[in-house]
Amino acid sequence: MKNKNQKLLLLAIVILLAIALPIGIYLARTQQLFRPQAAFGQVTVNLVPLEVSKNVGEPFLVEVHANSGVIPVSGISVTLSGNLGNIVVQDVTGATATGEAFTDLIYDKQIDPYTFTLLSKKPTAQLPTGSFKIATLSIISYESGTHTLSVNTERSQAVGFNGTSEDVALTTVAGTQTSYTINDSLCHWAQCANITVQEELRPDNKYNIRVSWQQPSNQALIYKVYRNTDAAVPENNPDTFLAGISTTNSFVDTKFGDGFAGETNVHYNVDSYLICPLVGISPTPTQIQTTLTPITTPTLTPTATPAG
Repeated sequence: MKNKNQKLLLLAIVILLAIALPIGIYLARTQQLFRPQAAFGQVTVNLVPLEVSKNVGEPFLVEVHANSGVIPVSGISVTLSGNLGNIVVQDVTGATATGEAFTDLIYDKQIDPYTFTLLSKKPTAQLPTGSFKIATLSIISYESGTHTLSVNTERSQAVGFNGTSEDVALTTVAGTQTSYTINDSLCHWAQCANITVQEELRPDNKYNIRVSWQQPSNQALIYKVYRNTDAAVPENNPDTFLAGISTTNSFVDTKFGDGFAGETNVHYNVDSYLICPLVGISPTPTQIQTTLTPITTPTLTPTATPAG
């Protein structure tokens, strides 16, 4: 009876939070379920396929699986790791269909495009054990060469049933990873002018920054957004300053899911690209800026009471 009451309480918290906060926050960005505690077991997270080869801008699927041995899992939050600035997570499909391991997917790419959470509201006896699927990801990469997508175990979390409670922490272990090879490459088109920024307060009291710019031509362009804090982005836009990729003339910078604190000065440059080769087309001189002034956000000042 105690276990049943605990589960009903957990479900009540989940329902309340789902109403009060945007979906995607209450598990991945709070400690309502994944609170700090000593782990009693582990769950291994595997990415498949092991290898994939695609062209620049061509979507590919990655399945996320877990193995918890004999431990029933009631919730798991997975954060991706790798060359995140050069990929776009198009979609996350959770394993929530009838007969699958979970009942609820919590994901909001505007808050953190690289973290997704699955929750099971099933009776204890029906919680997933052994090997089970978590989600399927649709991903696009814009960087040629061979790269690796893996699991960030420092940010990934899981909870399971230890015989008494269904929300006891499990250690998350990285298993197999996906090696993806991207053929073709991008050719630089033009630097982008009229960059504007707008801070967006998040429910966790941090900020995302929406970056917009003038489209340099009517071509279907790919944009690389470069960011630096407290100083201008170097003029040649090194990839180490890459904040992300966009196929429209705007981009929401989540700082790879971490968000920005208040009182932060952030500078941006934006370059546009086309998939090579550029056959019979070239930017006109009026489309190229020889000097690009880095853009600084307004001072970010929190207006809500800090969480915690």
